[in-house]
Amino acid sequence: MPSAPSGGVNTIDEHTSIKGNIQAGGDIRIDGKLDGDLVCKAKLIIGERGSITGDVDCQNAMIEGTFSGTIIVRDLLTLKDTARVKGNVRASKMAVGSGCLIDGQCTITGDKDPAAGFAKSSNGSMNGTAEHEKHKSNGAAVKA
Repeated sequence: MPSAPSGGVNTIDEHTSIKGNIQAGGDIRIDGKLDGDLVCKAKLIIGERGSITGDVDCQNAMIEGTFSGTIIVRDLLTLKDTARVKGNVRASKMAVGSGCLIDGQCTITGDKDPAAGFAKSSNGSMNGTAEHEKHKSNGAAVKA
């Protein structure tokens, strides 16, 4: 497993709202609102009051708040009980809390690259090719 870049944690606090795209070389925590795409070379944390609307590509992620868009997690995605996810989820591994809600497509790839099969559309967003489903977690970990 590749080591994460060194450095501090970037934090967007709950009183901050950003419209635009972010590239983070280290960990990033979103407690506010991001309306745009995020590329994170390390770990993304969306706090319980945080939200992202856009596409995300990161190494690891923990979602406690709200996410809407397409998320690609190259290693472990953890969805806490308070997570609300709408859109496409692609991850190598995923752990799901009993109260989280997922409205969309989930693909767990195991050792395969989770970005495989996804391509950027002409407007820059990531697109998959499967039918959407609604899920409510029963607390079991999801594994491919």
